[in-house]
Amino acid sequence: MSEFSESYHLREATQEDAVQLLQRAGLNGIVFPSSNGWTSFVPSGNNWEALGAIVQANVGLLLHYSYAEDHGWLIEIYHGVERQMKFQHWWDGSEESVDDQGMPHPSNDPNFDLLAQWIPQSSENVSTLHECLRLDGQDRAYDFAHLIGLEHFKWLSPVYWSHDPAGSRFPGSIEV
Repeated sequence: MSEFSESYHLREATQEDAVQLLQRAGLNGIVFPSSNGWTSFVPSGNNWEALGAIVQANVGLLLHYSYAEDHGWLIEIYHGVERQMKFQHWWDGSEESVDDQGMPHPSNDPNFDLLAQWIPQSSENVSTLHECLRLDGQDRAYDFAHLIGLEHFKWLSPVYWSHDPAGSRFPGSIEV
């Protein structure tokens, strides 16, 4: 079975901040303990259906992470309701990451300065960040997540949580 994950991550926020965001959005979900400057959560429901409500209820810095093992991955970053950046890399042709001339798709606008704030500063880490965001058909979603310090992102999604809440529980998690 292939992994289809979708999770949300608030930067420099508490679990209570994520609980309140879900409540403002009118959603149920699970909120994980804060780790490495991130508070991760997953809403209930179907994948992608909660994105609009979550963004509209957002007041902080929000990372939306989506990964489809056989297809590609996507990140979007919002400050409040405004999208700050989007990066997508699909290697199965389901979405175009590059145009006909092999140039990055116009919807890709990675903000390296913003992302670099979230990694331990070294020339190796900055190089790894740039490598993670290359559009070359290589799957580097996990590398990116680890690099910026995400802990809760694997095999998590609204569908997984809605169908098996016990499978997503982690010590210290809060169910909303």
